[in-house]
Amino acid sequence: MRNILDNWPFGEILCKLVPFVQALSVYVSVLSMTMIAIDRYQALIKPLKRRMSHRVPKSVLITFIWSSAAILAAPNAVFNAVTEIKMLNTIVPSTVVSGETASGFEYHEEVLYRCKTVYPSDNELLYQRISTCVAFTAQFFVPLLIVGLCYTMIGLKISKRACIGETTVEQAATHLNAKRKTIKMLIFVVVCFAICWLPYNLLYLFKDFGDLNFSLTLHYLTHWLAMSSICYNPFIYFWYVIC
Repeated sequence: MRNILDNWPFGEILCKLVPFVQALSVYVSVLSMTMIAIDRYQALIKPLKRRMSHRVPKSVLITFIWSSAAILAAPNAVFNAVTEIKMLNTIVPSTVVSGETASGFEYHEEVLYRCKTVYPSDNELLYQRISTCVAFTAQFFVPLLIVGLCYTMIGLKISKRACIGETTVEQAATHLNAKRKTIKMLIFVVVCFAICWLPYNLLYLFKDFGDLNFSLTLHYLTHWLAMSSICYNPFIYFWYVIC
């Protein structure tokens, strides 16, 4: 809405609240996925040790996830503000002879109000690069690394697991099929997260550190793909069933 509308009609509070809530939901989703991967790793790789979800109360884990997400999303509220933009050289038909120019038009100044990110003017590019690096590291690179390592170890453990005792050919085939389903699901989680979020992060990295000409169309496409990753979790179990 703030990119499409000429004027931001919702005021200063929503200008700060909307991007903050959006970033908060993303960080909560990513941190929850990371915690689940760690918990699964402990349950399967180290079954004799108490899992994190058993050692720490669930209320503490939830509070940690939400408070960490709120801290990481806070810059989206701090640096967003309703900004006055003066549009110069707006040409309108002139009806006043004293205000006419040689071309028969007069120039008016139009004031618009936009909700946008405003960094300190002393070093705006530095703040923008720091914000991009923090978001890339905390929201994409570190979670992907942790989840990828945990699920790789789980996949290797499952692939080496053999049936206990004597089994028939059908039982062995069923056991092998179940292992393949689980490994496929783990791979699907990691690959889907990487595919959904990599274009969006690369877009802003190239924009802030390279010479990429920023395009709103490209922003909308990568943003839609990234936001869709928040909703892919229910489809993981559908994939598990059909594979």
